Amino acid sequence: MGDNRDESEILAETQNPNIEELEPLLNGTTSVPPALEKVPGISPDYPKTDFQFEDRFIDEFRSLRVAVIGAGMAGITASILLPRKVPGIQLTVFEKNADVAGTWYENK
Repeated sequence: MGDNRDESEILAETQNPNIEELEPLLNGTTSVPPALEKVPGISPDYPKTDFQFEDRFIDEFRSLRVAVIGAGMAGITASILLPRKVPGIQLTVFEKNADVAGTWYENK
């Protein structure tokens, strides 16, 4: 293609690609961005993806399901602190014994 750059120059360019050149790839087009055309092993028939970025704020809360295994000291602490620190959490604590306390319950 008439490119006189060596492989290390091309590789350095691909490690810091121009975001405008990558945008068509992120939007699901099949063409390879110009910054990646000369990278060994990248095919011009780059696979199309149906991945789309979500349009939401980074600090927007969403529901989160969490399971705590065991109601010993760590499980009880987690069940107290997690709802305070993580908004929108759905917390479930699983314990194999009839009561809480973990090792203390087992060794009473």
